[in-house]
Amino acid sequence: MKKDSCPDEKQLQETSKKELSYALRIFINYGEGVRGSFGVGVDTLMHGIQKHGSLSKAAEEMGMAYSKAWKIIKHMEDYLGFPMVFRQVGRGCGSSLTEKGAEFIKSYDDFLQEVNAFAKDSFKKHFKNY
Repeated sequence: MKKDSCPDEKQLQETSKKELSYALRIFINYGEGVRGSFGVGVDTLMHGIQKHGSLSKAAEEMGMAYSKAWKIIKHMEDYLGFPMVFRQVGRGCGSSLTEKGAEFIKSYDDFLQEVNAFAKDSFKKHFKNY
């Protein structure tokens, strides 16, 4: 076999080069060794409540059972120590975020945005040659 027909390292790198990416999962944990956390899923549920004024509609939009959404919120509020969602008493009366709940998800969203911006810059810095 002729050596000229064999690809060299540079040719192999060029033909097999794929664009790299990364993924982050950011959670706010409720405590050391405590089961449960606040992440993108719960944040999405909270934004759904803001958008629809309804826990049931927010859960439905996510394909989640109302009872599961209710348990998630109750669990989260128990660990955070403050109410995140104000629930109107009576069927169909709706839900809304408490002031502190709205502040919390704003803080989470801002934190996530900063972490993602840092991660993007860091990824480019460390993997620019790949």
